Amino acid sequence: MTTRTLLNRATNRLVAYPRQDDEPVIGLDRDAYHVLQIIRDPQPEPQDGCQVVPLPVAIEISHPDGDDLNGTATYGWQQQPIPPAPPRPDWLTFKAAVLRSATVNQALAAAYQVAPVAAAALAPSLTLAERGSPDEFAVVWGAIIQATAVPVPELVGLAALAEACNLPQAFVEAVNPPAGMQRARDESGRFIADDPATPDVNEAWVPAE
Repeated sequence: MTTRTLLNRATNRLVAYPRQDDEPVIGLDRDAYHVLQIIRDPQPEPQDGCQVVPLPVAIEISHPDGDDLNGTATYGWQQQPIPPAPPRPDWLTFKAAVLRSATVNQALAAAYQVAPVAAAALAPSLTLAERGSPDEFAVVWGAIIQATAVPVPELVGLAALAEACNLPQAFVEAVNPPAGMQRARDESGRFIADDPATPDVNEAWVPAE
């Protein structure tokens, strides 16, 4: 089995040696290829708290004009610290805070009057979000905050809590209101809901004053 490889001098890429042994290749274009000796460093045992990972191949051209070997291609190893495990999402703490929130409970009570389908769907959608599918929660929660008077600071606080509980970023973004925006109101001071006929515009939010 050969211990050699070829280096394409134009592309600087390694290619397989065309022989199974280490004998010279008859007719090899030496202007196009360097012949390199393959060196494989033994794989070390991992140190405490580390994993052993391969290094990029190190190419050294020591005899560029040689008639046989022109250099080496060394395959080495390095010790790499094992990355810490990501923190586990603390859904229980988040849901407990939501259950205790007077503002959220008031909003749900109001939602049952004006958007009962969305209000009833909140708990199941939260369960789906916990299982890794936050899209339905985003739709349900958006309908609730558009139909009720959930204060923006409360929404920001819930988003901050979701982030502190290491919940998925997609869920945090679903909880958080649009940046720099506030709820839109009509002339009577009532909240304006989003118009589903204009999917590219959210009439429920306007730039904060």
